[in-house]
Amino acid sequence: MLTDGITYAGIRDTRDNVGHTLRWTDLSGRRNYPKGGAAGFACGVSVNQHAESDPITIDVVTTTGQVWEILCTQSYVLGDPVPAALTCGTTWNQLHKPLPGANNS
Repeated sequence: MLTDGITYAGIRDTRDNVGHTLRWTDLSGRRNYPKGGAAGFACGVSVNQHAESDPITIDVVTTTGQVWEILCTQSYVLGDPVPAALTCGTTWNQLHKPLPGANNS
């Protein structure tokens, strides 16, 4: 979710033995988060990749057309009453700038 220039990643634990509250992690304080200048400001966010055993890849696109990415992992143990959580990297990494009309399919 992106609101007021802040990017959040949410996780909801769907196991039966824990609460199902959606827990949000603020990703905008991580190093290299686009906050103006040549990078622009984050204006769109997406989950690029998500699989239970792989990192969750979160991308933001900026007002200057740049794309920045951060990786998160989800943690929970079956039968453990501790709620699921996200652990995210400390640095956003810039990806190649997309070209207008480019289609990778």
